[in-house]
Amino acid sequence: MIIEMGGEELPIPSARNLMKTLSGDSIFVFGCDKDKFYTCVGIGTVVKIQKGDELDIVYMFFGKKTRQIVVKHNHARRQIYSLKRGQLAWFYGTYKNYGNKVHLYAKGFQAWYVPKALDIKNYDLDSIEEMEKSQETDMINFLDQFEEK
Repeated sequence: MIIEMGGEELPIPSARNLMKTLSGDSIFVFGCDKDKFYTCVGIGTVVKIQKGDELDIVYMFFGKKTRQIVVKHNHARRQIYSLKRGQLAWFYGTYKNYGNKVHLYAKGFQAWYVPKALDIKNYDLDSIEEMEKSQETDMINFLDQFEEK
């Protein structure tokens, strides 16, 4: 696709050249390194977590099917503690195709926080309004110091 801008014709690159998806799942795949490992990012629901001595395995549902993610790195293994079954989460890592089977390896996870009923009850709107008013008066007083006389 080409657009004209300021008398010049500029090509618009296709998004297919930048990334692709894995067979209808919400996993976005970017370029690969010299060992044919592709960088990927996915959004899915945590189905199951298996703990092991050397590595952990996280099962996530990305839209079409449940995929198995191998977790070896210490950073990602510590982030598993933020995951809960049935919760949405981000997954960042690499993948490699072995024949017709895809193997996912995690570099990191980020759970999507969902507030609990206790968090919602503790959220007091009146105290927040008072805090905002006091911050506003502090800012006005602060700015008055710099006002020319």
